Amino acid sequence: MIFKIIFISVFIILFIYSIFRPFHSIISRLFLMIGSILGVFSLIGVTYAQNVADFLGIGRAADLYLYLSLVTIFLFVSSQSLVAAGYIATYSLNVSNPAAYVKAMDDLMESDWGKAFPAVVNLHQYVFNGYDDATHTVVLNYEDTESLGKGTESFSSPVFQKFLAKTSEFAEPVEQSLNMKLISGGNYEPENNQVYTVYRMKVDDAAAYAKAYSKVTKAQEEAGNVAGSYGLRAQMGGSVNYYTHYAFTGAGSMTEAMQSAETLYSSDSFAEFSKEVDGNRDIRNISIIQTVKVYNSN
Repeated sequence: MIFKIIFISVFIILFIYSIFRPFHSIISRLFLMIGSILGVFSLIGVTYAQNVADFLGIGRAADLYLYLSLVTIFLFVSSQSLVAAGYIATYSLNVSNPAAYVKAMDDLMESDWGKAFPAVVNLHQYVFNGYDDATHTVVLNYEDTESLGKGTESFSSPVFQKFLAKTSEFAEPVEQSLNMKLISGGNYEPENNQVYTVYRMKVDDAAAYAKAYSKVTKAQEEAGNVAGSYGLRAQMGGSVNYYTHYAFTGAGSMTEAMQSAETLYSSDSFAEFSKEVDGNRDIRNISIIQTVKVYNSN
């Protein structure tokens, strides 16, 4: 009996954890929630499960177990898929007064407009950026086309226009782009994504590159060399003469980012990847950015 109580407690804790933990995907959240419920039902006994089944109009407790199992399996498979959905909008800036810009961003995102904005908003500063004049970049992470449309339309509001007028004194636009999420993976916890390495490139055969990219990232995950997030994006709006795609990796610190890069570059899977994409992609820029603020992450 004591082990049953312990396991029921564990599943209840996991259920509560699934409610409050930030997830990159709602599917991952649902997988943990429904899996926890299934775990509790499998332990409380047939009588209690039958009562729940009767209340839901399912009929038999066995059918309740079956339906929950099928949903859990479906959500697990979906949450493990590398194919991403949604869009990333980036706005690179040359900021002469970083403190003032952060304060303006804080004020904007704490307003009703900011709280209702349908995207996760990331403010990053460039640590290494080559010859590019940008010092900062604002990255908007939209989950779908609808949120992209709502977010873009809201830029015409008086609140946002006032923000633009205020920040124009110390923030000069450098580049804007809209990118489609092609592949996403890894760990999206904020503490594991304080530093990003971004590879902008021009790709000829996008499908072939995505296949090779999926293979090398899977190999790196299996080798335990993925601490943060990673992904591949295709540019939908912007200067395609500069780049058509970009890939990125996240890390908890600059040290972790460099250690991960050293391990990646010396691996057999990266050597094979380099051969597969040779002649198919031309890297135009490698940037390293550091997270300053994240808004609407929940």
